[in-house]
Amino acid sequence: MAERDRDGISLERPGARVRVLTADTFAGRARGLLFRAPLRADHALLILPCRSIHTFGMRYAIDVVFLDRNARVVGLHAQLPPWRIAGVSGARAVLEMAAGAAATVGIRPGDSLPELGCLLAKR
Repeated sequence: MAERDRDGISLERPGARVRVLTADTFAGRARGLLFRAPLRADHALLILPCRSIHTFGMRYAIDVVFLDRNARVVGLHAQLPPWRIAGVSGARAVLEMAAGAAATVGIRPGDSLPELGCLLAKR
């Protein structure tokens, strides 16, 4: 299986909970969200290790959150449209979310996402 649910890892914010799946194998990282239905607002895909992504071949926009090894948000591209490339120097992982979900959950540059720290620390 290319992505795994890490025993119910989720982002918890006031009024919002996002279930996080991981893509941490070569095949999982290469596939990402390609050829898939859009993510639900309460789901996200954590790609690690990863510092850049593309949306070539996708038919929908996504929110892209770049994290450093301490699970701090070092970059955010809201509603990145199809056929684009995005990357951030110093990123260790990328959290792909449904378009608009980062704002809904309240994720901003500089935020810490400690729920994901255990996954990033292993890398």
